[in-house]
Amino acid sequence: EQFGRTTTDMIDSTVMSPNPDLKFGQDGLTQQMVVSHFGTNQIARYALHAHHSMVEGIFDGNAILYSPRDGCVAHDSRVHITKNVIVGADGTGIFLEDGTETGPVANNYIIGTGGGSRGGDDGR
Repeated sequence: EQFGRTTTDMIDSTVMSPNPDLKFGQDGLTQQMVVSHFGTNQIARYALHAHHSMVEGIFDGNAILYSPRDGCVAHDSRVHITKNVIVGADGTGIFLEDGTETGPVANNYIIGTGGGSRGGDDGR
């Protein structure tokens, strides 16, 4: 039940930074990355998510129950979002993230969402 999904709380993503003490490679410029901040609410961990997909996707006939943020998200992808049932998403039921998404969104049943109000945490 608890899959570490993004919630409607303020986004607090984990941050990676270069380790200045460890350089390697022939040029000595390549650095190891280390975690400089352990986030508590990582962005983009949604119940069903197409993220910059180079292949046309089909989200058809899924049941998404009680997602702590958004139910189904398409981000800069071509996805057919059809005949899904989304119940109790705390954010939006279906979210087209950038406005560059294509593909039909039809015949979905969405009920009991949080209305999409996120408090401006990521500017959308």
